[in-house]
Amino acid sequence: MEVYTSAPALQFYSGNFLGGTSSRGPNAYLDYQGLALESEFLPDSPNHPEWPQPDCFLRPGEEYASLTEYRFIPS
Repeated sequence: MEVYTSAPALQFYSGNFLGGTSSRGPNAYLDYQGLALESEFLPDSPNHPEWPQPDCFLRPGEEYASLTEYRFIPS
């Protein structure tokens, strides 16, 4: 899998504690049976204006857009 994003960072969440969570299928999820990839600004970026990234503040009337593309490559 390849991931491309216009955001400066990518957060990874693991499914460590999914056990017992309802799924779309007949069985509940098991622990470690999932992940999430979330494009975002660098953590704590409002306190680091020296970091090379876009302005992380969204002011009234402004609009924010980000593009993330996932490419799944067959083996």
